Amino acid sequence: MAIEENKISTGSLLSTLLCPVECDHCIWFCNSKIEKNKIMPLKTVKRSIEQFKLNNVKSIRISGGEPFYLEDNLKKILKIAENYYEKNDISIITSGFWGFSEEKAKKTLDSINYFGNLEISLDRFHLKRVPLKNIENILEISKQKELKVLLRVLIDSDSEFLIEPVKNIIRKYKVDLKVFGLDFKGRASNLDQSVYNNFDTFKKEIISSYKSEKNIENIKGNIKGNNDFLNSSMVLSPSVFPNGNIYACCDGLKLTYMGNINTENFRDMMGRWKKNLVSNFLLPDGSRCTVFSKFISPKCKSHCDFCKDFPLEDKGLWGEEAIQRRYIKIILTEDTDIKKLSESFELDREYLISISINRKDLYDKKIGDKILDFLYTIKKNKINFELSKPLPKCLFNNENYSKLLKDLDIPINCFECRELFSVENDKNNIKFCDGNYGPKLENFQNREDILSYFKNKRNSPVNICKKCIYYIRGSCDISWCVVLN
Repeated sequence: MAIEENKISTGSLLSTLLCPVECDHCIWFCNSKIEKNKIMPLKTVKRSIEQFKLNNVKSIRISGGEPFYLEDNLKKILKIAENYYEKNDISIITSGFWGFSEEKAKKTLDSINYFGNLEISLDRFHLKRVPLKNIENILEISKQKELKVLLRVLIDSDSEFLIEPVKNIIRKYKVDLKVFGLDFKGRASNLDQSVYNNFDTFKKEIISSYKSEKNIENIKGNIKGNNDFLNSSMVLSPSVFPNGNIYACCDGLKLTYMGNINTENFRDMMGRWKKNLVSNFLLPDGSRCTVFSKFISPKCKSHCDFCKDFPLEDKGLWGEEAIQRRYIKIILTEDTDIKKLSESFELDREYLISISINRKDLYDKKIGDKILDFLYTIKKNKINFELSKPLPKCLFNNENYSKLLKDLDIPINCFECRELFSVENDKNNIKFCDGNYGPKLENFQNREDILSYFKNKRNSPVNICKKCIYYIRGSCDISWCVVLN
């Protein structure tokens, strides 16, 4: 399968992870604390842009963080970029924090001598720290300078107050839009996902206003709704972080890691990417990321979870910046220090926790109580985590097990287990949780097919479980993955 170079429309440079706005939904936990490793060295900037141009990447986007937070540095980046790309092929994503007045907006754009494209974020999170007037000031000056502006509008159920201001901006400035919903990663992973409920209603209202003001029926290319955005063809969208690490996904999910631009040629990375699961399985016919939805656990919150969770084991390939759930294997015994274990988890991380027990501890309610103590302690400590696999029912009384299901939404069987299978990138053969290999993923239609194959081939459960009432009734069949030999 070939990745056509002309499908690589945009390469992104996260020029800095510094940002004075520090939004509550920021994927990369950006803040304003000046640290050298959060700023892309100019040699990495030059190397990235040069490699993108050599490999026919059509345009580049300078993002962050907030590129305008380091104005002098941004000026140097643009000077490099303009040696390789036309100004219309360069864009900058900004919060607009610098638009305190029209004078300040003009002074800033004049200072960097910018005549490319601006993409301005507008949502309830940015508005906590960036007044709408700032954005209007920038739009006014951009209109005078004839700069092309794209408004990046994030909406959810708490954004109804934003609808009219956005419609007014459309009427006055005739800007292009991208409308999308919350991406529950990074800081946003702790947000209540029910805020997504009214997205379609609000989106339609904005799109209707846009079509009316633009006097167009076909809005493709001018505005994207969240469904269009999530369902769009998964083409290569390389994003370079300050340390030079490149991810094929603009979100920097760990399974999409490609390499480091400082030490490798981009063409070599693309060659290796063709062997990656995401590329090899999804891209041949222009399929979409959402194809993953047919294979992932129903406990996953989105199809992105596959690239965020796998590979489970840290192979030392991707950097700390990768969006990921850190996989933690815990063997819980009567000697486990729950307090010490709980304190080892960090707030600004997402975890995928895999709990196992010794065979002798089956049916031991004390072990079940320790598991409960651990899970509710880290929940109280606001640790962001998911359980990767089910827990044996025999460790809990019915009341506690029902409470676990309600409070933590844990997986209850093999179908819901996130560890049911993984895929080796180089071979695309399924590797099951018991260590055995199966056919290539492309030979299966959905997760049900995979589970059916697994049940016919898997190892037998431990003998003690065969006499268990839960196993006999078919409500628990998980001993081979939870119980250690």
